[in-house]
Amino acid sequence: MPGSNLKLTLTICDRTEIPEDLKQGIVTLKQQLTEDLSNLPSHAGEHYLRGLNLPVSDIEGQQYVIGQINNEVIGFAMADYRTAEYNDRSYATMQLVINRGEEKLKEYMRDLFSSLVQNLPPLVKTLRIDVPQGKPEGEFYSKEVGAKVAFNMRLNVSDISQFNIEETIQEAKEEAQKLDEKGYELLYRTTDNFDTVAEDFAPLMERVWNFVEESNEETVKDVEAFPVERVTGRLEYLNAHGAFMHVFLAKHKETGKLVGFTEIAICDTNPIVGNQILTGVIPEHRRQGIGYSLKMQSLVYMLTKTKVRYWETGNATMNAPMLKINEKLGYKLWVTHDCFEIKQNEWEAFLKA
Repeated sequence: MPGSNLKLTLTICDRTEIPEDLKQGIVTLKQQLTEDLSNLPSHAGEHYLRGLNLPVSDIEGQQYVIGQINNEVIGFAMADYRTAEYNDRSYATMQLVINRGEEKLKEYMRDLFSSLVQNLPPLVKTLRIDVPQGKPEGEFYSKEVGAKVAFNMRLNVSDISQFNIEETIQEAKEEAQKLDEKGYELLYRTTDNFDTVAEDFAPLMERVWNFVEESNEETVKDVEAFPVERVTGRLEYLNAHGAFMHVFLAKHKETGKLVGFTEIAICDTNPIVGNQILTGVIPEHRRQGIGYSLKMQSLVYMLTKTKVRYWETGNATMNAPMLKINEKLGYKLWVTHDCFEIKQNEWEAFLKA
């Protein structure tokens, strides 16, 4: 194996300071990570290089620790954190990936993880990372770091080439008609014109973001504010990373308020995959068929207007209603992730061990 008897050297830097000669090695590892997490084709390298070359941002930052052996990038750890005051700045999303087949996997994970947690912004108190079940990386976080699995996430994928286009279009029309008769209007917006609904969308997003349906009851998380600046900032962040957004919305005609939405991200660097990022309906308008109808509209769009074949989405295993909708839409379980939350006291204990 490469470097099995050589010393690992580390480069610690912000994303904007990554040396040019290290970027291609990081891109290759990011492609590997995408394939491991999704079992789907990864983006073209341009997608990841675009992200590495983004200018300094006033809403987010990324801290990197890059591992090399004999001038070859063999792994990296990265913390993606938010800096805007309207965001939750107490957590960061982490990536940590080592070359496939590296015999010193856990040794290098220790080195990269240790360096990363010692170079986090002071406000970050929690790291979140997804690991496919059964991978040795999960054992590292649970047994060596002492982190707990906060929840399991199912990555579900629907091969939309299985759908009859004419029948799907007809069903989507019928679902839209049902909602119209119940007093709802369906809207469609994209990255280019989302500003026309951003003010109305912000209170909807705040409610959806802060509720989780579990056993048919509403479980309130720590409430996070979602002002319009956060809505537009999120869209700008996704767009900067190459994700063009398609958002389908339901408006309650009597009150004029938006009550539900579903959104798909499609990247030009991987046009055969459509990523269903979020779907949500506020509690008092649930069980009206809104979520299913919105997803049907997005399915018709992908079938008729895009090159998408694989329609992916993540669902917490606790979200039975959405899992039921997804089964109707041809989704099958692709991968299950253990979603770890690593607390500051846990990484501090790890460093002392």
